[in-house]
Amino acid sequence: MQFAAAAAAATTVEAAHALARRPVSAQFSVPGAVDHHAGRVIRSVLNEWGSVDLRSEAHSVLTAAGLRHDAIGVDRETNFALLARVAATDAAADLPVVYIGGTQAISGGIYDHHLINHGALGLAGEIGHMIIDPGGRPCWCGRRGCVETRIGLLALYAAATGHPEPPFDQLFTDSADLLTAIRDLASTGDERAHSALPGPATGRASLSMQSRRS
Repeated sequence: MQFAAAAAAATTVEAAHALARRPVSAQFSVPGAVDHHAGRVIRSVLNEWGSVDLRSEAHSVLTAAGLRHDAIGVDRETNFALLARVAATDAAADLPVVYIGGTQAISGGIYDHHLINHGALGLAGEIGHMIIDPGGRPCWCGRRGCVETRIGLLALYAAATGHPEPPFDQLFTDSADLLTAIRDLASTGDERAHSALPGPATGRASLSMQSRRS
């Protein structure tokens, strides 16, 4: 999959050259733990990747397409979503910004002093897999008691519908349908659905967070 990403980027660079435009960088957006400075993916459960030196793997393809090695970047997808939000607002210039969002999973990022705060391990702001209950339910990341096990889409669906928690792969195949089912139940005043969403503000935040693409 990582080779496909590099090939797609190379095709984009070549298309830009055909239009007499010169791309200045290629940025890879990855869900998971990323060493931004080294251009390496540490782990991406959603992509089923272990350690991947994505910058180096993309290097030969993109260099052939006319892009320098030092212009190839790799970061968490949530950080790119955060930068997009910062660019679209006037409030972020001098104040710290915390972003919470996610496509299939809960994630977050921190913007401070005009820069993304990556943290020591590249996961600053990543709340979805903070452990809040060491003896809690197993999480699809391999640990127990993560935030994801309480308010992630799979957990919310199970709590709202009374059905068993869907398997992990449904985050990829059926996330929109799962979200729609929760929303439909909540809109009819279903007690179970409302109990799964502890309060109006929390419910709106959770549903908005799950539907937002990062």
